[in-house]
Amino acid sequence: MVHRQEPKGGKYGKTRISDPSETEIDELRQDTLHKLIEHDSDYQDYCKEMTAAEREYTKLDLPQEQRQIVDEYLSLADMVNMEYCTFSYLAGIFDSHKIVDLFQLKEKNNKTTKQQNNKTTKQHPPYQRFV
Repeated sequence: MVHRQEPKGGKYGKTRISDPSETEIDELRQDTLHKLIEHDSDYQDYCKEMTAAEREYTKLDLPQEQRQIVDEYLSLADMVNMEYCTFSYLAGIFDSHKIVDLFQLKEKNNKTTKQQNNKTTKQHPPYQRFV
């Protein structure tokens, strides 16, 4: 496989980690990812199939020029997939923050509504509610 240079840092500069907290975050991500894929049978099956397909690919008697084209295509497809995975991960983080904010807002609104209901109830004597 053709080894390309490290991709240029995109909008989030994810290919270059400089801040120690970013390193810790990346380690956390890697640990979580490893735990998820380690026991996922579909992922393990795909890895085995990919390894078998790679063995078959290396056995092909392709002219050098054709092999380079295929290698370049596979390399680019891999980079596109990595970019997509990175953005999917970031989108999940962003969405989780939005979801937490949404629940906190709903909780705050529920408390405010309960407080308003309590004030309304307290302003009227109990018997007036039935009149």
